[in-house]
Amino acid sequence: MNPTDALVQALESWQPVGVGPHRQTTAQPGWQTTVTADANDSLATRVTEVTIARTAPAPEGSTLKGWAESIAAKSSNLPEPLAVHELDSDGQTAVLRSAKPSRKGDRVGYYEATLKGTDEAKLRRYTSNTADHTPREAAPFVLTHEAIAKIAETFVGE
Repeated sequence: MNPTDALVQALESWQPVGVGPHRQTTAQPGWQTTVTADANDSLATRVTEVTIARTAPAPEGSTLKGWAESIAAKSSNLPEPLAVHELDSDGQTAVLRSAKPSRKGDRVGYYEATLKGTDEAKLRRYTSNTADHTPREAAPFVLTHEAIAKIAETFVGE
């Protein structure tokens, strides 16, 4: 079974009980994916965060900038493709955000991925109100299990 199929299978069989957040961690060769969610069913998950963490050393020559650019280049399979927004080589962090945030009236929504070195990425969704300039809020988002697996593929491949 390939890593994508293993992740989809784990999510399909996951049956969180009670009030969340709930976490489902699935190991892939060299990586693990943790999905934090409010709810899950046989087809989709109401996600609050997807974390991709390296469990093996990064390939020689890997850089934060290279990983961030690779994710942005391959993110066309995400609901909203990402673009590199900030890159702090000294602090070893990068922020990628939706290249074209969604808009509904005065509300704007976007995905944000935070990279820590070449070892960890966290994907979340945020919304804010542009009319009253309120601070952004984390917002759950619903994805099919296959879409979550595609996100993992986007972040894992270098």
